[in-house]
Amino acid sequence: MSPIGRVFLVLNLALAATFVAFAGTYLQHASSYKEQLEALEVSSAAEIDAEQERRRVAEADVITLNREVGTLTNDKSTLSNQVGEQTREIESLEQRLGSFESELTKLTALQEKTSESISLAMEQSQSSMAEARDAVVARQEAIAERDRKDSELTAANNTIDSLRTDITALQVDAVAQGRTIAEKDLLLELVQQKYVGIFETIQPKVTGTVARVGNSGNLLTIAIDAGAESLKPGYRFAIYANDVYKGEAMVNEIEGELCFATMTSISDGVSVSAGDSASTNLSGR
Repeated sequence: MSPIGRVFLVLNLALAATFVAFAGTYLQHASSYKEQLEALEVSSAAEIDAEQERRRVAEADVITLNREVGTLTNDKSTLSNQVGEQTREIESLEQRLGSFESELTKLTALQEKTSESISLAMEQSQSSMAEARDAVVARQEAIAERDRKDSELTAANNTIDSLRTDITALQVDAVAQGRTIAEKDLLLELVQQKYVGIFETIQPKVTGTVARVGNSGNLLTIAIDAGAESLKPGYRFAIYANDVYKGEAMVNEIEGELCFATMTSISDGVSVSAGDSASTNLSGR
């Protein structure tokens, strides 16, 4: 083969390799473009469907809004009619108000003419009412005071009657007790005169201290120091202080560690006082 032929052969081979490389690259890109186109068509179809759905919703909203506009238009017409009626009523009321104002002007003039007389009459009426109220209050206070005095008087009378009854009962009791004490004293005196020293033998030994002396000096309250369980009404105590004999007292009542006695004899020139000693041992004085 000639050199030129070899050159052409090499060129053909180079061109064939270049074509093959170009064809492979073009086919690869063509396949990629096809896939992108298919994906774009799918996406566009979805967007179209969504847009159509939005359009249907918008059309429904428009229909609803048109209906609401119609309703509002009807309401506006009704309100306009009502406003017209109220306007006519206001005009009628204004006419009546003008009439009332005219009558009020007349009444005001009449009131101005009679105001002085009315003021004078009101002052007189208020003065009379004040006097009447004062009189009623004074009367009520007087009645209340009278009722209070009557209540106090009734209560005082009841208290006096009760006290008189109590005093009478106490006087009767005092007389009866005085008679009983006198009788007992007489009997005891007779027994003591007839049987000298009998009380020293029959009375247990009881000692105590004068705790209180009554206003009369005859009633004693004696606090028992020893032998309270053996003490009985009718027993006698010798009352003394610092070995100074002051007299004798007879037991009337016993309450626990206390007894109440009445002086049956008192020595001349002495008086019984709280703190004096007391003993049933009459001979030991």
